[in-house]
Amino acid sequence: MKIEETLRLIATVERIELICKYPQKTNLEGLCIEASDEIVAMLKGMGFNDVEVVEGWFLYDDCYDTYTERPYEEHCWVVVHDDCDWYVDVTATQFNPCVYEKNKFNDIIVSQTLPHGFCMEEPIEYLEVE
Repeated sequence: MKIEETLRLIATVERIELICKYPQKTNLEGLCIEASDEIVAMLKGMGFNDVEVVEGWFLYDDCYDTYTERPYEEHCWVVVHDDCDWYVDVTATQFNPCVYEKNKFNDIIVSQTLPHGFCMEEPIEYLEVE
C-alpha cells in the first residue's frame, strides 16, 4: 500500500471513531489534539517513526469575529516526514463556516502541501484602524 493510501485509511478510521465517540460534534470542533495524538499513535504502531503532532494556527477567510476576537486560532495536525512531508488532518471541517466556498475542507486531509489557512508561525494580528 502506498503511503498516501495508508495515511488516508488511518485518518478515515480516526474520523469515524471520533464521530462515534462525539456524535454531537458534527464538525469535530475542539478535537484536533485528540485526533492528532491518536493518528500519531496508530502510525507509530505501524512503524512510522518520523511522525509528529504540529501545533500551529488556522487563519480564517471570513467571519472570524463570530468565533474569536482575532482572525486566527490555535490548531494542530499531523506531519509525516517521508521523502516529502505529508500533512494529515481530520478536524479541519470545524473551520468551514468561516472559509470561502472554494476553500471548504473535505472530511479528510492528506496532502503534500500545507492546507489552506494552516500556519506554522503565529499570524500577525490585524489591528483595527480607528
